[in-house]
Amino acid sequence: MIPIAQLRTTGETLPAELRDQILALGAAAVPSLVEILLDEELADEHAPAEGWPPIHAVGLLADLKATEAIAPLLDVLVETDSDHVIHDRIQLRLPELGAPVLEPAIARLIQLDDDEQRYSVIAVLADLGVRDERIFEIICDALEDDLSFGAHALAAYGDPRGVEVIEEVIDIFEPDYATPFWRADLTQLLEAHAELGGQLDEVRRGRVEVMDQVWEARSRPKVGRNDPCPCGSGKKYKKCCLGKPTTAASSAGAKFTEFARPFLTEAAGDREAALTLARAIWELALEPDDDAREASIEALLDALPADLRPAFDTNIRR
Repeated sequence: MIPIAQLRTTGETLPAELRDQILALGAAAVPSLVEILLDEELADEHAPAEGWPPIHAVGLLADLKATEAIAPLLDVLVETDSDHVIHDRIQLRLPELGAPVLEPAIARLIQLDDDEQRYSVIAVLADLGVRDERIFEIICDALEDDLSFGAHALAAYGDPRGVEVIEEVIDIFEPDYATPFWRADLTQLLEAHAELGGQLDEVRRGRVEVMDQVWEARSRPKVGRNDPCPCGSGKKYKKCCLGKPTTAASSAGAKFTEFARPFLTEAAGDREAALTLARAIWELALEPDDDAREASIEALLDALPADLRPAFDTNIRR
């Protein structure tokens, strides 16, 4: 059987011998491989080969460095999503074609409105191994819309300037404590920052620690004084762990809890407001510039109700 014809009936496993035979055809195999790539019947998972021939065609076209296949590969990429194996295979292998992908990918990006389609093309550009200011700007724009994706793309692109960009985002990052997903965004930012060679300074490390401790405090189940202690001792909470630091709390968390205690007292039971205010003031304490810190304190006090300012003024400046 002719190798290309055999590929049309090949299932999940591409035999090494068949692969070698097709690659030996060189450029002559490209038109037929593109045809298989675009064949919707062959791509149907209910077809005899269960949709694998077009997927195999992606790898073979990449192995052949078939630049003439860039446009059809981009077509299939944006017409599918991450639920399709072929989508992820193209996103992985298309960057191997290198610089010739740059202009067609940017041109395609301009035509797209759907975010998921755009992110698929941006991911290819990030992995391309080509330095182009347009790619950097495109990724920075994506970072504004999707922190996790943008941070990952910055790390993949590998431009050291990404460190400063990520630091600027961390500086203004505001966690949405109503959902745990905020931490995934922050984690991706921190991992990308480290991957690009960045090191968090004391102020930013402090910010991250405070956010984690506020989240830990807010997400901890509320236990009444007379309820059974969550530690499982069988004792009442007030006779057991009330007032003790949790085993999961870090030293930074313990310090923050102690720091926040006066705010909890002054807030008359409004735990969320107290912790939010405590976090803001903790960050002020980490501010290295005295003038900037004083200006921020005055602005914070001005925003408080008049009857609360004296008490909080004392706590802020202690």
